[in-house]
Amino acid sequence: MSGCISHKAHEAPEQSTVLRERSARVLNADVTAMMVLTALAWTLYGLSQDNVKIWGPNAVGLALASVQAALVVLLGGRPPVPSPQGGAGGHKAEALSQAEEV
Repeated sequence: MSGCISHKAHEAPEQSTVLRERSARVLNADVTAMMVLTALAWTLYGLSQDNVKIWGPNAVGLALASVQAALVVLLGGRPPVPSPQGGAGGHKAEALSQAEEV
């Protein structure tokens, strides 16, 4: 059960980057959608079988995937917010924005 939860929570570093930069560019919308659908399907199956070992970890995964989906929807296309240290989240973000302009 803990392995399933830790697998779902591996996206947490990306979510902190999304919140810090106010941009969901590091998250893949297609993968996020599949995470939500898969977790929903397994949660519903576990509930239908009355098996907490199935629906429990998948309900946690559904909650985490839903948070990620909300970040993708709310912050998907926005450019990064300039950080207090200057720049738009570092040299990588600046290089990315310059590459997109070309």
